[in-house]
Amino acid sequence: MIELKIENLKAFIKNYFTVIDKNVYDKWHMFLPENCIVMSGGESIKNFDSVKILIGELVKKGFNKNDRIAAIGGGALLDLVGFVASIYMRGIEWVNVPTTLVSMVDSSIGGKTAINFSKEDGISFKNLVGSFHVPKKTFFCFKFLESLNQSEIKNGWGEIIKTALLDRNIFDLVNVFGKKNMIQTSVCEQLIDIIKACVRFKNEIIKKDLLDTEIRKFLNLGHTIGHGLESAYGFSHGVCIAKGIELEYKILGDIKKDIKNWIYDRTSILCEGVFEFGIDIERVLTAMMMDKKNEDGLLNFVVLKDIGAAEMIKITREEFQNRWKNIV
Repeated sequence: MIELKIENLKAFIKNYFTVIDKNVYDKWHMFLPENCIVMSGGESIKNFDSVKILIGELVKKGFNKNDRIAAIGGGALLDLVGFVASIYMRGIEWVNVPTTLVSMVDSSIGGKTAINFSKEDGISFKNLVGSFHVPKKTFFCFKFLESLNQSEIKNGWGEIIKTALLDRNIFDLVNVFGKKNMIQTSVCEQLIDIIKACVRFKNEIIKKDLLDTEIRKFLNLGHTIGHGLESAYGFSHGVCIAKGIELEYKILGDIKKDIKNWIYDRTSILCEGVFEFGIDIERVLTAMMMDKKNEDGLLNFVVLKDIGAAEMIKITREEFQNRWKNIV
């Protein structure tokens, strides 16, 4: 993690070909490099068409194995550019600059890159095609957070809540910050401290398990149902993860009442107005059954036991359906 003032960013990536989220470019172009390609952000760009466009640009510019690429934007853009960097000439160096709360606390860290794959019926399987390709550097310019709207802030807090449940220090920081402050759009030192703590926590996990085979799997708390909701309905990642955490403890968890209340008090704020229409669980299950965490046809869940303590469990589709009936 390298913290930069936004006015110094150009100097650090001047030798990189840069891909920039259009929303970021429109608001902050005076601080960004001119040698760039501007693309729309959001999950809709994580597809093979976008991969083809970016590779075409690299070929047009005569990119070789020693050239480098930078990504400036939210999590979806970082996923896409990182994936292209991983497959172009079997891998070229890349750096990323997260500009959203969710990308700062989660998707910019750890080297997971991916695009989605959509079926003809409209269901998009999240991150079905991907690779591990760790960025050479990750630059944090907290100034970018000042342009985020409330929905983008909520998106980030879904991942912060997840991390707080896995780490007592972050849990305490979030408690001090206060649940009513989660949706404020102003940037304060307390929020930056929480971001830095999340980055440190995830980096420690990555050092021990880069390829997601052991301890890193616990970072998937809330993600089995969360990714299913995101694939089925297209709501933002962090909000779906927040709802996934809430639903998974209701279906699978056996945790203290005060922790349940702590979770619900916060997820209800983040998910307000989003899932009021109800959830078609069979549609969500279709996406969940393609989740890359599954093994031997079984759904794989991270189940919270206490703050900082969780375990992995596997259940059949049928058992999940039966448990779902008990909470609706």
